[in-house]
Parts: sequence; C-alpha cells; structure tokens
Amino acid sequence: MDNGGLSNEALALMIFDIIRVHQLRIICCLQAHGMLADVEQGEDGRRVRRKFSRLERIPAQVHHLTRLVGLNDKECIDNLRMDRNCFGRLCVLLREQAGLVDGKYVYVEEQIAMFLGVLAHHDKNRRVGFHFWRSGQTISHYVNVVLKAVIMLHELFLAKPLPVDDQCQDSRWKWFPVRV
Repeated sequence: MDNGGLSNEALALMIFDIIRVHQLRIICCLQAHGMLADVEQGEDGRRVRRKFSRLERIPAQVHHLTRLVGLNDKECIDNLRMDRNCFGRLCVLLREQAGLVDGKYVYVEEQIAMFLGVLAHHDKNRRVGFHFWRSGQTISHYVNVVLKAVIMLHELFLAKPLPVDDQCQDSRWKWFPVRV
C-alpha cells in the first residue's frame, strides 16, 4: 500500500494522534453531559449543583433499626445485649431523666443503639457507622452524648453498698475480718 512517502512509524504516530483527539472529544462530551445531569439552573440563570439529600437514606436507616430491635428478643439481645423491653425502658429513662433529645436526623433510640453497639461489641466508629449508614463523626458525637446522659444517671444505675458491721450474723462474713 502506498503511504505517500511516510514511514510506518510516522503513520502510526498520526493514527495515535487522531485517536487521542477523538478520545478527548468523547471525554469532553461525556463531562458536559454529566454536568448537565448534576446541575440545575438557579434563579439568576447560573448553574447550581443539586444538594445532597439525607432524606433518601432515612428509610434504610429506619429499616436497620427495626431489624435490630423490632424482630424478636433473641435478635435484640444478640445485637444490643438487652431485650426489647429493657431497651425501651432505657430509652424512656434517658429521654425523661437525663434529657436526651432527638437530633435533626437521629432519634434517641438510634443514638442509644449506636452507643450500645460501640460499648457492648467493642465495635469501632467506622463499623457502627457502616451498619447505621452514618459518618464516623456522627457516631462519635452521639456516643459521647449518650455517655454523658448515662453518667448523669449514675446514682440511679449504681447502688451504694451498705457497710457490714461487726454484729452481722451471716457466717460468710467471718472470713473477712475488718481491721481498722
């Protein structure tokens, strides 16, 4: 085949240049099309990006919490280390006594479930965030909020021990003499 006096190497370079130009045109077209899909027109005619919507994630988050707590007591004990009745009472107690309130997107029940996930299973924030569809920062924030609420109620959760006096008739206490 007659290539007009060009060497095969020069011909190959020209073909590669033509292919590269076509690739750049295709990439530009795809980017322009992608930008049109992600951008809306603002009131003043400028293009504005659509905002991220957290509301789209809420059904999946509610479904996960329902799966943790709502199925049966065995699943609830496996996940939260307490049955549904105890979990419900803890939620009411922390809400009413410690003043725990719903966040903008995270309810008290989910906050406590995240706290129990970190505490009971020694899970990292990343794993709990993955299971609850939350960021590590959100998990850390609400774990600290619930921890402060639990610490506020320490007198309710921890019973003060009564001292054993010398006149105790229980035979087990004779093995523990008190030396003052």
